Amino acid sequence: MEETVRVRTQQLRDTQLEIVQRLAQAAEHRDNETGSHIVRMSHYAVVLGRACGMNEEDCDTLFHATPMHDVGKLGIPDSILLKPGKLDADEWEIMKQHTVIGARLLANSQSPILQMGERIALTHHEKWDGSGYPNHLEGEDIPLVGRICAVADVFDA
Repeated sequence: MEETVRVRTQQLRDTQLEIVQRLAQAAEHRDNETGSHIVRMSHYAVVLGRACGMNEEDCDTLFHATPMHDVGKLGIPDSILLKPGKLDADEWEIMKQHTVIGARLLANSQSPILQMGERIALTHHEKWDGSGYPNHLEGEDIPLVGRICAVADVFDA
């Protein structure tokens, strides 16, 4: 009986991770990011998480949640997301909404991975000095995972 429960639990986790990966891939296909960027970013995030004192379980969750940082770009019109030139002020305001859209897509989940993904999606463009978006959070008001993903994203870019 214990073995059956263990196997079913692992199957459920594997399915959950597959869904998360496919969701991240869907967002990637709308944007010009590569899968390599997402993988590198996830690894960087884990290194930073460990350096910040996160435990291994939280680092594992971070590894799987990080690829969803831009999932909200699924809700951004192609005319803006794929525009070859610089965005005008109105377009930029729409683009910034990918953080809120991503958080909404991932909201109200029972999954620790999706819960962390929601925090990351919403806060990965906040800046220490409060000049980021969408909520102009500053300093330690920005969740650690959002700060970590922001650094990992910029570092890889």
